Amino acid sequence: MINNITIQPPTTNCGQVCEQILHALTGWFGIEESLIQYVKDADSMPTILVKDGDDVIGFLTIKRNFPESAEIHCMGILPKYHRTGTGRRLIQAL
Repeated sequence: MINNITIQPPTTNCGQVCEQILHALTGWFGIEESLIQYVKDADSMPTILVKDGDDVIGFLTIKRNFPESAEIHCMGILPKYHRTGTGRRLIQAL
C-alpha cells in the first residue's frame, strides 16, 4: 500500500540500496555482471531515490552528458509499486 511517497534529491553512494531493488527485478536485471555495474554506477552517479515512508522503493540513476541534458542510466522500482505512477514521478523529478 502506498502511504507517504517522497522523492529525494539526487545524491551519490546509493549502490547498496539500489542493489536490493535490482535483485527484486530479476526479470529485467537477471545478468549478474550488469547488475554489479549498475550498483557501482549508483555509488558514483547522481541517483534520485523514491521512498514510501522510510523505505526506499525505487531509484533513477542519472548520466549527464552536458549541463542541459541528462539520460536515465538505470531505473528500478519494487514490483509491488509498479503501475502506481511512481516511475512517472521519478522521471518528472529528473
